Amino acid sequence: MSDSAATGQSDRLLASFAELHPRRIDLSLGRIRRLLAALGNPERSLPPVAHVAGTNGKGSCLAFLRAIAREQGWRADCYISPHLARFHERIQIGDADVGEARLARALRAAAAANGGRRITYFEITTAAAFLIFAEAHARQRRDLLILEVGLGGRLDATNVVPDAVLSVISPVGRDHESFLGSGLESIAREKAGIMRARTAAVSAPQRAAARRALVARADALGAPLLLGGRDWSYREEAGAAGRSRVFVDCDVFSDLGRRVFRPGLVGPHQAVNAATSLVAARWLGAGLDACARGVSRARWPGRMQELRRGRLARRAGRDFSVWVDGAHNPDAARVLAEAVGRLSGFAPWSFIAGMVAGKRCREFLRVLGGGGGGLLVAVPVAGHESVDVEVLAGYARGLGFRAEAADSIEGAIDIVARLRSGDAAGTKKGVMICGSLYLAGEALKINDHPN
Repeated sequence: MSDSAATGQSDRLLASFAELHPRRIDLSLGRIRRLLAALGNPERSLPPVAHVAGTNGKGSCLAFLRAIAREQGWRADCYISPHLARFHERIQIGDADVGEARLARALRAAAAANGGRRITYFEITTAAAFLIFAEAHARQRRDLLILEVGLGGRLDATNVVPDAVLSVISPVGRDHESFLGSGLESIAREKAGIMRARTAAVSAPQRAAARRALVARADALGAPLLLGGRDWSYREEAGAAGRSRVFVDCDVFSDLGRRVFRPGLVGPHQAVNAATSLVAARWLGAGLDACARGVSRARWPGRMQELRRGRLARRAGRDFSVWVDGAHNPDAARVLAEAVGRLSGFAPWSFIAGMVAGKRCREFLRVLGGGGGGLLVAVPVAGHESVDVEVLAGYARGLGFRAEAADSIEGAIDIVARLRSGDAAGTKKGVMICGSLYLAGEALKINDHPN
């Protein structure tokens, strides 16, 4: 069946999956193991897996690794979540999102094997993804599958994969505490659940509590651990246009110290993600030149992305520069605030923010810039249970923002344009859409331009 003939089938199947379990998140491995067994255990026929977990930056680490793999000449596939504009983004074969016909076929197979039994949306779609990756590997040998954890690690649906060649842990912070436990050490133990016996792991530098949990897990498993701050280090310097220069010092891969790396992703916070990915890529066998080229050519939509063209850019007008970032917790707000501060020529900044229910909203806003008197317009996160816009705007006012509420991103753009119209001429005014990856995806859909 052609993609055009199958158009819409995946959307209908995905919508039906949302009805199979009353809770969006229910961490367990029993249901997906049952389904995978009914499907013939495709998770046992995957390409070599690099498994990536973490609180912030795991998607960026994946993007750097994917770009390095491409430069190395490897056939690399990726599994990511959540998607920004459409589900197909989650399953990437080489450089392309999975086609509609292939996706619909795998979703139908997963639905038939499940037989209407209770299973979460993420679990059944992960099973379908494993079918696709196993099929692609059987048809033409693949060199690597970069597998991003959905939430946590130990009980995440991706953790049914029996083997991996490498585990990667990006910076661990406090998030999803109702599912992962209270406190950094508890959360880090869940992330460390993707480590495997006698299989190497690379970790970003971590805070003391997280570091203890990762080291303890690695020691218990006999897993070689290259831990940032202990076994390797990095240094970041400001570069042009908000990008960084990164220097890496690693005893195991001393050649990394001979190069200056220039990440293609904007923001000083990308230095740690680039450095973590460089150590991981060298462990996987990537050459130094491929590492340098890949890091510089990495792209990751919805992360410090400027919308130079498109519907939202036109709506804001030529005096404004519209940006999108998926920051959604206090640690991410901190690095976003630092990244915004590094970008010259876009002052003053205004924020359009929407957050899903259960997030630490007040702390996110405080770290983002509470007390600075900036403008913030609160918006809903379409299709998700989100914080009421008046409540979010109230939090912002209590923290010193000049805050308004709008019923849409476009409406918020109009408010920002109106309230900032009297600002001094000649300076480009920055607008940052943030607070949720889902909101970032909605903005990219509305903007309708690849930029």
